[in-house]
Amino acid sequence: MLIATLLAHSVLLGLFARYAMTAKRAQGLRRAYAVVQKRR
Repeated sequence: MLIATLLAHSVLLGLFARYAMTAKRAQGLRRAYAVVQKRR
Protein backbone atom coordinates (compact mmCIF):
# COMPACT_ATOMS: atom_id res chain seq x y z
CA MET A 1 0.00 0.00 0.00
CA LEU A 2 2.73 2.45 1.00
CA ILE A 3 4.76 1.57 -2.10
CA ALA A 4 1.78 2.29 -4.37
CA THR A 5 1.21 5.65 -2.67
CA LEU A 6 4.88 6.59 -3.04
CA LEU A 7 4.83 5.53 -6.68
CA ALA A 8 1.73 7.63 -7.39
CA HIS A 9 3.31 10.63 -5.65
CA SER A 10 6.56 10.26 -7.62
CA VAL A 11 4.62 10.04 -10.90
CA LEU A 12 2.61 13.15 -10.02
CA LEU A 13 5.78 15.01 -9.04
CA GLY A 14 7.42 13.99 -12.32
CA LEU A 15 4.44 15.22 -14.33
CA PHE A 16 4.35 18.48 -12.38
CA ALA A 17 8.09 19.02 -12.89
CA ARG A 18 7.75 18.36 -16.63
CA TYR A 19 4.80 20.77 -16.86
CA ALA A 20 6.72 23.47 -14.96
CA MET A 21 9.74 23.03 -17.25
CA THR A 22 7.58 23.24 -20.38
CA ALA A 23 5.74 26.31 -19.07
CA LYS A 24 9.03 28.03 -18.23
CA ARG A 25 10.44 27.20 -21.66
CA ALA A 26 7.30 28.48 -23.40
CA GLN A 27 7.46 31.69 -21.37
CA GLY A 28 11.11 32.20 -22.34
CA LEU A 29 10.32 31.58 -26.02
CA ARG A 30 7.43 34.04 -25.87
CA ARG A 31 9.67 36.68 -24.27
CA ALA A 32 12.37 36.17 -26.92
CA TYR A 33 9.73 36.40 -29.68
CA ALA A 34 8.44 39.68 -28.20
CA VAL A 35 11.99 41.09 -28.12
CA VAL A 36 12.51 40.12 -31.76
CA GLN A 37 9.21 41.77 -32.73
CA LYS A 38 10.19 45.00 -30.93
CA ARG A 39 13.53 45.14 -32.74
CA ARG A 40 11.95 45.19 -36.19
